[in-house]
Amino acid sequence: MFLFTTTSFAQFRVELGGSWGIPTGSFSESASSGFGGYIEPKIGITNQWEVGVYVAGLGFRDPVSLLFSLPVGINYVVPIQATGTYYILQGKVTPYVGARAGVLVGNALSDIAPTLNNLFDLETESGTRFAFTPNVGLLAGRFDIGLNYNIARDFSFFQLSMGVNIGKKRDY
Repeated sequence: MFLFTTTSFAQFRVELGGSWGIPTGSFSESASSGFGGYIEPKIGITNQWEVGVYVAGLGFRDPVSLLFSLPVGINYVVPIQATGTYYILQGKVTPYVGARAGVLVGNALSDIAPTLNNLFDLETESGTRFAFTPNVGLLAGRFDIGLNYNIARDFSFFQLSMGVNIGKKRDY
């Protein structure tokens, strides 16, 4: 019975959007605000629950190049995470809470030191980190606005995202 109910409800859609990130913690020492885009295929398993996969790319400008107007470098973060979303109310404007868990692949400029050959010699810290991301937001028709906090060692940041859903519209 449960399998029949889940299968008959399943709704597939894809969310495409852009986001703005604000680094926190040690990441804020090597990055200023950044922008990027994301794709999130989702499937509704009940009227209030969805699961999916979130893949994004964000580029953050380093604060030294902003201060001196130099084209020094870009920090980047690529989240690849499984998602779960719970829609609190049903209606034209639907608030939700959710979480993502997975990895962040990225690099962060960690030190800037003068050398004789170059004005700046950049050292980077790169790698893959486990990340947990709680999120809240509003879904209005096909449009979604959300606030996330990506928690990962060396790459934590707040993220404001705005997207549009393509595919089957949620049943209210």
